[in-house]
Amino acid sequence: MICIAGKNNIAVEITEYLQTLGYKNICVIPNSTDKGTDGFQRSFKKYALQKNIPIKTLEEVYKIKNLIFLSLEFNKIVDPEKFLTKQIYNIHFSLLPKYKGMYTSYWPIRNGEKTTGVTLHRIAKGIDTGDIIAQEEFAIRLFDTCKDVYLNYIKHGTVLVKRYLPKILQNKIICKPQKSNESTYYGRNSVNYESISIDLVDTANGIKNQLRALVFREFQLPKINGKEVTHCLITSEVSREKPGTILQEDHWFYKIATIDYNLYVYKDAIEHILSLCQKENCKELQWFIDRSYDINDQNSKGWTPLIVASYHGQYEVVKRLIEHGACINKTNYNGTTPLMYAKDYAFRTNDFKTAQLLFKCGASIIQKDYNDKSLKDYISEQYNNDKYNYFLEKMDQ
Repeated sequence: MICIAGKNNIAVEITEYLQTLGYKNICVIPNSTDKGTDGFQRSFKKYALQKNIPIKTLEEVYKIKNLIFLSLEFNKIVDPEKFLTKQIYNIHFSLLPKYKGMYTSYWPIRNGEKTTGVTLHRIAKGIDTGDIIAQEEFAIRLFDTCKDVYLNYIKHGTVLVKRYLPKILQNKIICKPQKSNESTYYGRNSVNYESISIDLVDTANGIKNQLRALVFREFQLPKINGKEVTHCLITSEVSREKPGTILQEDHWFYKIATIDYNLYVYKDAIEHILSLCQKENCKELQWFIDRSYDINDQNSKGWTPLIVASYHGQYEVVKRLIEHGACINKTNYNGTTPLMYAKDYAFRTNDFKTAQLLFKCGASIIQKDYNDKSLKDYISEQYNNDKYNYFLEKMDQ
């Protein structure tokens, strides 16, 4: 038997992958915080219940012989000595031995790291001390926030586990011990998220890293003078005023003096940007694009600018967003794609131009949402199969 313990998309996707391989002897342990509803990540508990996969407790799993145990963001410390198996593995979100412990999306940014990665390792006594099986490194880009880094952990961690699952299932894993001289650790008390603040007496780059390390909309946004902020741009102007002085305040930004260069810090504008995409206000939208607002950002429902523009058939907005890097297949928190929204407008108005643009730019026809339904399923249910064929014909025009 294999037990997947953990949460979020990585646990769901690895369990799905095992099922596609024909592996049926699976049980799961969702995290205690999993309420069974999808959020910005899929609920592992909900998935297990939908698929009738047995849900176990850690104490029950300790007693299972011939077990493979795989921890994927599991929130409990497991005791390897209590297992009746030696096949106990974990994905850790860092390049071990660096960044053992907590907040591995925060500290690499805060410390100015250029790269981070994921580590597949055996579970041993101690905190993230087990022998390393494999690692996957990726770049931390200039404007990446802690949410961006976390999502990359999910992406690369999922790929790494899939790559090594055949060897894990055959118990043919080769490991190497961690290097003690490169080890670092951050504990639970190293960041106080109950009282986050930005120290403005810092260099411009230091303030930028502070902001990036805290921006994770689903959990928190940092504030300056009581206003939530999302990112900043460093100017070439040498600061002449006392560090931390607010030189200018506008509706959407602060201009701040730092230890070295003046800095523009931009206030949260996601709901306003979404309203611009609904109204096809391209000129004002461009102002936000030019100031590096994230056009793939999502509100509390998971709506992106591209989803909103697609639903309202705003062709010019969709075109502009795509030109500036909008993710064609990025979904909301139900797994609904922009093209799924665009088809509603197309059938409602008989205007297929926006849907055609999405399709020609790579929008997926076969991608399924979290209800396991594709575009074809929804068109067929709402109308009929002839309407789906009609839709496909329109996409090829």
